[in-house]
Amino acid sequence: MRTYSIVVLSIPMLACAVWASMTVVHQHYLTTAVAVAATIFWLLPLIAWIMMPGMAAWGTADDNGTVIRLDKSFERIMLLDMVTGAVALGAVAALGSTGRLDIPLPPDIGRLYAFIFLGGAIVCLAAAIVTVKRPGISRVRLSSEGFEFAEAFTTKRGSWSQVTAVTDEAPKGVYATSPIVMVMSDGGTKMLKESVIFTQDGRALRELVQYYWRHPDQRPELTDGRALDRLRTMQSDLGSSLDT
Repeated sequence: MRTYSIVVLSIPMLACAVWASMTVVHQHYLTTAVAVAATIFWLLPLIAWIMMPGMAAWGTADDNGTVIRLDKSFERIMLLDMVTGAVALGAVAALGSTGRLDIPLPPDIGRLYAFIFLGGAIVCLAAAIVTVKRPGISRVRLSSEGFEFAEAFTTKRGSWSQVTAVTDEAPKGVYATSPIVMVMSDGGTKMLKESVIFTQDGRALRELVQYYWRHPDQRPELTDGRALDRLRTMQSDLGSSLDT
């Protein structure tokens, strides 16, 4: 997953960098600024994925349970990327719709630029607002009563008593590279799609969730910080096993 993401992100980043270089040659400096912003938009998540093996989830604990969040560096990079995306895509929409973007396009394409790229800018801005308000791009809350998975624009909750299994197999037709899937007693599922952005390979977080599902007598740990100690130990142990 990590290697694949790095390769996929590198392609548009390099394309935008070449675009920026060409606009300098053509002396279209307004477009250069947009192209540089677009390059940064693809570069930031690329940096995050490169740094990921050295990142670790963190969290807080209180009487309401344990909240597990992404590595702080990862969250800062991705929040900056959302803001950069909103600016870059918004600028492409504005300049493209008025014919001031240094891209040879038929005149009637301008309105499509405004519609497509403005929509992308709004999504990036909305994601940034959600991230700040939540706070966090994605987070997991575990309490003595149940679980909560907050990811992107969605939040899914359930009680431990409703869970019949915890697996890493996504439902058919759902794309997820490192899911934590809670199989519910009504036959449905509640899922965190990308646990890999929390812990290396996503295994430590999944095993932590499985542990507290299987051991209700240990759930008091979720209110006093011991669950976070357990997660750190799991991250360390699994990280060592993955490196060997």
